[in-house]
Amino acid sequence: MKNHARTCCYCDSEVPRDAVGLNRKLFEKNSRQNQFMCLSCMALVLECTCEDLEAKIEEFKADGCRMFS
Repeated sequence: MKNHARTCCYCDSEVPRDAVGLNRKLFEKNSRQNQFMCLSCMALVLECTCEDLEAKIEEFKADGCRMFS
């Protein structure tokens, strides 16, 4: 499988695989256009903390969602 580095559409930082999965779960339309946000920018947009988003990722993983490694 190829490793495609994705960058945040706001700050140009690298977006890790789990953050890409969260983008796809929460912002399906934008992710289809390859517009992803890093966790920091996503937290600002959603008015929450990075820890909240990391907890949501862990929740999706525990539920068996295949978008998360």
